Amino acid sequence: MAGPDLRGAARPALPADVHQGVAGVDAALREGVLDALSTVFGARDLPAPWAASDLTADRFPLEFGFHGLKDTLYWTADPAAGLAPRARLARVLSLVTRLGQGGGHPLIDILPDLPIMPRAGAWLSGRHDLGEALRCKVYTDWSDHPEARALTPDILLPRRLPNGARPVLRGIGLGPGSERAELYYRFHHASLRHVRHILSAAGLQGRADQVCAAITDMAAGDPDRLLDRAGMIASLAQDRPGAAVEVTFYFFPQSFLGSDRSCRAAFLGVLRACGRNPRPYAAASMPVRQRVARSPCHGFVALTVTARGQGWGIGLRSVTAPTLADKDRIKGGCNGPYQD
Repeated sequence: MAGPDLRGAARPALPADVHQGVAGVDAALREGVLDALSTVFGARDLPAPWAASDLTADRFPLEFGFHGLKDTLYWTADPAAGLAPRARLARVLSLVTRLGQGGGHPLIDILPDLPIMPRAGAWLSGRHDLGEALRCKVYTDWSDHPEARALTPDILLPRRLPNGARPVLRGIGLGPGSERAELYYRFHHASLRHVRHILSAAGLQGRADQVCAAITDMAAGDPDRLLDRAGMIASLAQDRPGAAVEVTFYFFPQSFLGSDRSCRAAFLGVLRACGRNPRPYAAASMPVRQRVARSPCHGFVALTVTARGQGWGIGLRSVTAPTLADKDRIKGGCNGPYQD
């Protein structure tokens, strides 16, 4: 399916952070990403579109993602920052169509009619591979609606895990593809026991030892202590009803790996160990070596687990080094699809 056709139309100006995020990718792929993001952020009726988002700590409405298992370039955008919850969702759903992604999961059709959480967000994600069409995914804040439980029974966690922990259902992701669905759970305090229980609930208990070992090797300290302090997010995803469940664990970079420089070194090591081309991430993250802001550049560190194996991913937010004036306006906190 073709992406957005911007021929004959001037591409809206995109901030330097956007160009930095695609600095290391193939030229043809880079143009496809910039065209898509021009469509996403091309609306003229948004209040301060580049400085009003709750997706990232410094209010920038875009985050890039890289993964050790594939060469896909990911982005997650907040294209309707500042709008009311239902208007945010409507804008995101309309952009999916504009980007050439008609159809989708059946839940998309009823989302606008469901009870909506106060201050609910809605986000749009894209996946780009060289020579392939753009694939989109929709995220929104979610609570335990009966409709969600009916449509996604295979990816529901128990209301209470065996160790007594209560996972908090935070969000839902729909796509890419017409049947892909994903539920996101927030754990304010966690441990490797939680990891094992989640894998067991997903039918992946046979991978628990390898997963816990990978987390222990990656973490900058004792993982139980780090996860108890910062918590984590876990998602369960399925490509179609009855199919195998995929689990992704999201960790918070500053507590899990330390500084942005530590994150960069760790993920470059992951890419080299996997035999992946490190250039796209290395070029995008180059400015973190001089970054002076208090807020982190890296939005998440993720471990995806399937029945076949596992692999690490990382999210990168706005990365151009801010001025001292920027330092004064940057505040902590994040309410996007991966964090509180």
